Amino acid sequence: MEQKQVIENLKASMLPVRGGVFYMGDTHSLYNPLLGSKIGSTKVELSDFHICDHTLTNVEWCAITGEPLNGNPNEPKTNVTWHDVYDFLSKLNKQTGWNFRLPTEAEWEYAARGGELTHDTVFAGGTILDNVGWYKINSKGRLQDVCQLKCNELGLYDMSGNVREWCSDIYAAQYAVGERTGFFSSDRKPVNNPQGALSGRKRVVRGGSYLQKEIYSWVFFRDKLDSTDSAKDCGFRLAY
Repeated sequence: MEQKQVIENLKASMLPVRGGVFYMGDTHSLYNPLLGSKIGSTKVELSDFHICDHTLTNVEWCAITGEPLNGNPNEPKTNVTWHDVYDFLSKLNKQTGWNFRLPTEAEWEYAARGGELTHDTVFAGGTILDNVGWYKINSKGRLQDVCQLKCNELGLYDMSGNVREWCSDIYAAQYAVGERTGFFSSDRKPVNNPQGALSGRKRVVRGGSYLQKEIYSWVFFRDKLDSTDSAKDCGFRLAY
């Protein structure tokens, strides 16, 4: 596919997400009983943003980088480090004049949940993972083409399963929390557009993959990789 057409298709795939306030994290209290640990939750306020309806594919990567196509054109691009992704973004932004980036962890979760249209399901787009995502049971151990299963409320595909996705944030063990609304109050103001930790080697990855169990595809499940690591089940999607 020609580079010009790929770029136009990517631009058309960027869907608007109206910002808002939401509780980020395990609002269903599922993490603790099943995994023996607790992720908690925090109140977050996000500005409007755009996010791609699919994870970046092999053909899209090659059209921008000039690398030869290796693999199925419509499968997600994988085996890329966090730094590889930012090199790609630099090339893409130079070619388009746009400001493409990775989504923050908060933006990713809010979008996966369906934004202001959310039905508050534990998977992105439904309660039954087989309908919305590729994971260990239904993938037959193979990476799948993008956009084959049901999308979520915002029209986003594969946010539960197929590949884990890099986010922009440096991983922080605990979410930031907002200031108290009053001196004697336990209520807190939402954290505005959180960006993750200020330093560290680990970056956030989200979404579960075709190699993992069902629980890794929960919209609030957190994972991390070293920024110099790559994996055959980890890719990314664009935001701006």
